[in-house]
Amino acid sequence: VNINSGFGSNYTFLWNTLSTAENIIVSNSGIYSVEVTDENGCLASDSISVILNPYPIVNLGIDKTICEGDSTSFNAVGNWQWIEWNDLSLQQVLKVKTKGIYTVTVTDLNGCKGTDSAELILNQNPTVSLGDDIEFCKGESVTIKTIPNDFASYLWQDGSVGQTFTTFTPEVITLLATDVNGCEGTDTVVLKILPELEINLPPDQQFCEGDNYTISVPGLNPSNHEFSWST
Repeated sequence: VNINSGFGSNYTFLWNTLSTAENIIVSNSGIYSVEVTDENGCLASDSISVILNPYPIVNLGIDKTICEGDSTSFNAVGNWQWIEWNDLSLQQVLKVKTKGIYTVTVTDLNGCKGTDSAELILNQNPTVSLGDDIEFCKGESVTIKTIPNDFASYLWQDGSVGQTFTTFTPEVITLLATDVNGCEGTDTVVLKILPELEINLPPDQQFCEGDNYTISVPGLNPSNHEFSWST
């Protein structure tokens, strides 16, 4: 604060700070007085009380981390005369979901300003893959696992929590996986039973010793079927 004596340079000055300058600059609260002497030796004095208001302290708290698609908020707690964020928002509580640094400037009742910043960190949701839909034979079991298979936790559609899921029935399998950051990803795979094979061999046959007889399975293509005979 610059305190002006109000007199010109043809006067002498003595402040209670021991300064003899015409004007003084002060940075602390207090009472400041000056004695002024003119060229005739006449003396006058005056004093002024200076109150320096402290800068307001606004605290947005620690940096925050959220998952993709979530949101959170920063709160400029306090009784402020004016609030302005770096995105030009004017409310006390700022809801955010985009990564970046958020800065708020507040003005108190004395017109003094304070500022604070906090960063919002955004973690991507994990990619969960159960693979393609599966067709399998009746009576067989199918074990489903994620690719990759290193999540922090697993929750399958039936409430089980193992890394893998085994079933004998056709159904829709859904997994909710959570990574080490607490972010979630999901995927679904459909299991279907293949139609049962129907095998009809020819009627019993008689043939003479030394002859050959070829037995074939009608309706099945050898190029995409495997056969296991009893002989």
